[in-house]
Amino acid sequence: MQCVILAGGLGTRLYPVTRTIPKSLVPIAGRPFVDHQIELLSRGGVEDVIMLVGHMGDEIRAHLGDGSRFGIKIRYSDEGEHRLDTAGAVRQALDLLDDTFFLTFGDSYLILPYQRIWDDYEESGGEALMVVYRNDNQFDTSDVFVEGGRVLAYQKQPPLPGAIYINHGLHVIRRESIATIAEGERMSLQQFLQPIIMRGGLVAWETQQRFFEIGSFAGLKELDDRLLAESDT
Repeated sequence: MQCVILAGGLGTRLYPVTRTIPKSLVPIAGRPFVDHQIELLSRGGVEDVIMLVGHMGDEIRAHLGDGSRFGIKIRYSDEGEHRLDTAGAVRQALDLLDDTFFLTFGDSYLILPYQRIWDDYEESGGEALMVVYRNDNQFDTSDVFVEGGRVLAYQKQPPLPGAIYINHGLHVIRRESIATIAEGERMSLQQFLQPIIMRGGLVAWETQQRFFEIGSFAGLKELDDRLLAESDT
């Protein structure tokens, strides 16, 4: 299984920490966050990782190398300072993509059954998959409307009426779908998914496991506390 990680952002919500290091290398439980993320994916069965880097991408590359010390393969696609947004950055890595791949964010720590999600997607007949969590506006504003096992609407702003689910942070995407984006086009993941949703092709995979992230200082502390507690047991 292949996983693409979006790790090119500026991490402005973690300033001043991320003025000198990329968000992926922010220390969590005594180690750079990305080490925990890669090891979690590896335990889930991921064997090939594509890091989509940009801001201070050379530091991420220097730290992770080719992935051999994690027992997996890591490659890189660097958008530099030319911001292509999430889906646009994935399109830039087209030559590195498998026919089907996971997509996640560089600040997400997602405790999920990756192999089961992959298998369920393959059996679904869907064009893409989004892992969703029943959020009820608890951790953030709910932004996904689900019915009949499909995502019928995904909208961050303005708030989506009737939404009780949130995008958990893991997707399954097809290379052929990404290839429809024009080379060099700036496009968000939300924009990319809209026509797939309209075609009824976005499968909703519901998890009961809440997500963890380091996109904010509160999230960073919460994950740090959790991983430190786990290391003490």
